[in-house]
Amino acid sequence: MKRAFYLLFFGVLLAACFLFDFHTDNTYQKINTAISEGRAENLAVYFAPQMELNFNNSQNICTKTQAVQVIEKFFEQNKPSEYTSSRNRNYFFGEMKTSEGKSYKVDYTLKTVNNQSVIIGLYVY
Repeated sequence: MKRAFYLLFFGVLLAACFLFDFHTDNTYQKINTAISEGRAENLAVYFAPQMELNFNNSQNICTKTQAVQVIEKFFEQNKPSEYTSSRNRNYFFGEMKTSEGKSYKVDYTLKTVNNQSVIIGLYVY
């Protein structure tokens, strides 16, 4: 009986870990697509209500609305042509190349809030 309980417990735990990683990976893919296509409105879906926004080491805590305006302006001035990234737990780091040949580091941090992954920090340098 005890053995069956432990097997069930670890099975549920393993399933929960798989579902969390799947949810995060799906979000990660959608965020990366929004960055690579320069779609601020698609990226904004994942913004936390208050988030850290860092452009060229100028750090600000701003609202979702303010962050969207900044990102829209950035994408208008720097049309992305490609974005590649990697991850380390909930920190994602990558490089965005523009159609003009410029290159930017674009990193972000995700946090799970109310069972949904949201961007709590976006860093462009």
